[in-house]
Amino acid sequence: MPGPRETIYVIDDDDSIRRSLELLFRSIGYDVRVFADARGFLDAGEPQPPACILLDIRMGSMSGLQLQEVLRERGCNLPIVFMSAHADVPVAVSAMKGGASDLIEKPFSEPFLLDTVQRVLDQHRTTWMSNAEKARTSERFDLLTARELEVAELVAQGRSSKEVAAELHISPRTVEVHRCRAVHKVGARNTAELVQWLAKRPSHRPEAVAAK
Repeated sequence: MPGPRETIYVIDDDDSIRRSLELLFRSIGYDVRVFADARGFLDAGEPQPPACILLDIRMGSMSGLQLQEVLRERGCNLPIVFMSAHADVPVAVSAMKGGASDLIEKPFSEPFLLDTVQRVLDQHRTTWMSNAEKARTSERFDLLTARELEVAELVAQGRSSKEVAAELHISPRTVEVHRCRAVHKVGARNTAELVQWLAKRPSHRPEAVAAK
């Protein structure tokens, strides 16, 4: 199944630049949303991935760097490509330290801009899809009781039912019951798939309800 279409958010107080960038990116199949200032962008609601933000550094009441800081505080990790006709070294350093993906100077050629945005989007999509998969995996294992998760983790280490039973001071039959319940609850086809998903789970241990 194809993934969601990428969106380009253009934030620039220059009308001609907004119009030209909107036409450019729409012509090659991107969704595009344009804003004349940072406040309008923030008021429009949380931007959704996969996406890239093309952001002018020097704007009116809120600069691009200030907007970058607000987005970082809100936990937004969409890639930002800054645009500026007056980018000096301190500004560039501040933008990159703040997590910007790139900074390009105006005027820029269309091929250069497109290459930059596509590279940034490719990197973002890879990270976004990986994080989304980890989140789905974590949610699956949140369904398990503490005991079911404990059994699954020991099975993933290659322990036999007898070895798991001995370590947890329960019967091998009880181990099998917990293992089967874990496979069923996370929606795995078998124990091997359960183990594969467990390996993709984020390193932190999600909270599970108490074993019964």
